[in-house]
Amino acid sequence: MRKAAALFMVVMLCAVISAAFAGCGGGASTSSAAASSSTAAASSSTAATGSSASASTAASSASSSSNSAINIDGVDVKKIAVEMVGDTPNLQITFSNTTDQDIEVDLSKFQVKVDDADEVNFHLTTKTVSANTPYSQNAFAASANTMKVGDEAYIYYDGELLGKYEVGEF
Repeated sequence: MRKAAALFMVVMLCAVISAAFAGCGGGASTSSAAASSSTAAASSSTAATGSSASASTAASSASSSSNSAINIDGVDVKKIAVEMVGDTPNLQITFSNTTDQDIEVDLSKFQVKVDDADEVNFHLTTKTVSANTPYSQNAFAASANTMKVGDEAYIYYDGELLGKYEVGEF
């Protein structure tokens, strides 16, 4: 129970810090960042369901936005990183939805492998990105001690390699 409470506090701290950085040029508010972190903390205590509520189109690296890592059903993934908070790896994903509709993104299609071999199970289900949200930073936790600073994380979406990322320290 203490570990869960400590993890929750760390995730909340990350949300507050992210919101502070986003305040200069983002659109995220502290409450939406905290809500995203609360969702991440809550989902870290349950297993990923793998549900696919949205009819996902094929993800493509050649997205409509030039600064996007990938576009999923109209939502741009602006940034991806893996950062360690203590012994716990966190998959950081920044979304941008500039459409006039809320869009549900199927996160279960993300796959993270250490050194392109061992898969690390991040607790990913779905995320609704609100309409007209230019910046939504989210953190999703995996089990402690499944990665370490300096590891090479290969990140895939729906079987397509998005890139190789060095695991950093938060």
